[in-house]
Amino acid sequence: MQRLPNQREGLILGILLTGEKYGREIRNEFETMTRTKFPLGSLYVTLDRMVQKGFVKCRDGSPKAEYGDSRRKYFALTAEGHSAANAVRSFLGFDVLGKEA
Repeated sequence: MQRLPNQREGLILGILLTGEKYGREIRNEFETMTRTKFPLGSLYVTLDRMVQKGFVKCRDGSPKAEYGDSRRKYFALTAEGHSAANAVRSFLGFDVLGKEA
């Protein structure tokens, strides 16, 4: 039986349908779409849960001096994530980004 994402996860799946993104990109698109604040700490808790559920995969980018030698975490949909996004789209009759199914 397929697990369905919750509302927040569904929106993130929709954001990742266009390709791999790092945390701040996801947060910025989410806030633009919903017009609500989404603290980075909450975002990463949600993304970690989505990794555990198998909806997304994560990889570390290369360290960059302009980011204080820290590594960005990049997230992309898995096959299960694509399937979950399609299930949400079918259920709602439009995709999570508001386009008709």
